[in-house]
Amino acid sequence: MDRQIVYSGQIPLSTDLLSAEKNAYLALLKLAAGVLGTNTLINGLSCVPTNPASDSVIVNPGEVYSLQTLDANAYSDLGTDSRSVLKQGIITSQTTLNLAQPATIGYSVNYLIEVAFSETDAGSTILPYYNSGNPAQPYSGPGGTGAFQNTVRQDTIIIQAKAGIAAPTNSQATPTVDVGFIGLFVVQVDYGQTAIGSNHITHVSGAPFISETLTQKISEATADLRYAQPINVQNGSYVYGADTGSANAYAVTYTPAISAPSDGMVLIFTPAHSSTGPSTLNGAPIYGLAGASLQGGEIFAGGRAQVKWNSSLGVWILLNCEGGPLQVADATASKHALNRESADARYLQSVNLFSNVYNVRSGRQFGTVYTNNTGKPMFVSVNALSNPSQGGTLNLYVNGLTIASSAGGFDVNITVCGIVPVGGTYEAGTDYATLTNWTETY
Repeated sequence: MDRQIVYSGQIPLSTDLLSAEKNAYLALLKLAAGVLGTNTLINGLSCVPTNPASDSVIVNPGEVYSLQTLDANAYSDLGTDSRSVLKQGIITSQTTLNLAQPATIGYSVNYLIEVAFSETDAGSTILPYYNSGNPAQPYSGPGGTGAFQNTVRQDTIIIQAKAGIAAPTNSQATPTVDVGFIGLFVVQVDYGQTAIGSNHITHVSGAPFISETLTQKISEATADLRYAQPINVQNGSYVYGADTGSANAYAVTYTPAISAPSDGMVLIFTPAHSSTGPSTLNGAPIYGLAGASLQGGEIFAGGRAQVKWNSSLGVWILLNCEGGPLQVADATASKHALNRESADARYLQSVNLFSNVYNVRSGRQFGTVYTNNTGKPMFVSVNALSNPSQGGTLNLYVNGLTIASSAGGFDVNITVCGIVPVGGTYEAGTDYATLTNWTETY
């Protein structure tokens, strides 16, 4: 990125300050594009009922990432700039949208909640200007004209609810997305309905939400690599292969091919068969080695074998073999049954199912879709307090399906719970209740 240079005693120019702002702005935009790419993306901006529920919904704060012209309008003395960059529109406060019910009995209407990136100049005021005729008395506005001028260029978000055409319930259509906007949610409002719950709010299919942060992706990748397909790490890159050998004679071919192993190099692969005696790893397709000895312990079919090359001995040393399958490919009776039990026990120990309970109340809210990126099945439990005058219901959705529902009278505790598979989405919704606790066990 560029940085402006100024000097002591120099008369500052408007372009000095403007260029410093623009250079920093452009650098952040390029960083965002490098991490996120250049497709339109949405972060945050969840749509939830009001509390208590009403005929309105709330869109929470968030960001829109969208390709835009750097400066379609003149940026003061720097003028326009036609370059295309990924810009970030930000809104830091909640937006409340009123959704009127249809006027006909038995009718419903779909509202499309849509958003758009918006860039506007704001902060209009009368600025002081230098008066060469009387430096002690500055001009009000350029040349003393008293003209108002904008002082900030804002990248923000337009959020609006577009009403469809009311029609008999379950036949109403969702309106099309306006040009320049992105459809995020559809809210169904029925005749006579005065309270919109989370069950009335659905995501627009394909809405470009960022469902996982970079740290979650890294954690997910780490979990995936632990139990992934056969891999080898050399010079910081991953290559893939599969064991095509037989019991005690393992052969792994990598594409693209990798160079000869160096001392201490670690290889990871998934064996096709369990070992029944002394074993070899045939590296001929990879290294030009003819069936180097594989020493160090038992190997389980479908497990994760980690071996290390010892150049002085010319052998592979088995460091460990984790996570064998629930059944053994070879049927050699008792020894393979023992291998299976050992593999199963090691697998359960390595996965460590449901061993830690986390209170995530501060980071969870109704109406927001979350993703299980833990690499393990997750047990979710949500508690809420029903409204003291209206009661309330509580629902738990997994992969878009309702798996648990609970209703309560006035001012009582209600609970829903269920298991979320690895990579599955989950969401809790309510009409009148208030969230009191949310735990996740994995």
